[in-house]
Amino acid sequence: MNIKVYKCSNEELRNEIRVLSTRALEYMFRNRKKILSKVYITIKIDNEETNREKAYGLCSWTDQMHNPKRFSIILNDRVSKKVFKQTLLHELVHVKQYLLNELKDCYNGNVKWKKKVYEDTQSYYEYIDLPWEKQAFSISEKLYQKLCT
Repeated sequence: MNIKVYKCSNEELRNEIRVLSTRALEYMFRNRKKILSKVYITIKIDNEETNREKAYGLCSWTDQMHNPKRFSIILNDRVSKKVFKQTLLHELVHVKQYLLNELKDCYNGNVKWKKKVYEDTQSYYEYIDLPWEKQAFSISEKLYQKLCT
């Protein structure tokens, strides 16, 4: 697993991000650590982009649509330390979902979760009710309790 942190001038925060990301992924893949050997994640602090997307964090694959191994996480650091860590963990759950092929992006903009295809939604209330988001919120909260408290 290779984790790079960009656009973060605070060395202590960069270190925290790398350590928390590594611990979270190792925990989520504790029975399948081999999967992580080919994973490459770039994590960038970009408040403008997250504000434009009206999000604290974003996650996307950067190599191939099917079976991706390279990911980009973009975070907003103008939030509390707790929210920042929860957001990082939430986005790392999306990495897990992509790696396990639970979550797949479709060419037409739709999203496939496990065996069901969902249309892209612009509504926040529809978005937080999507199954992969529910799972990401649930797992990230458990990870936060385990790794950060």
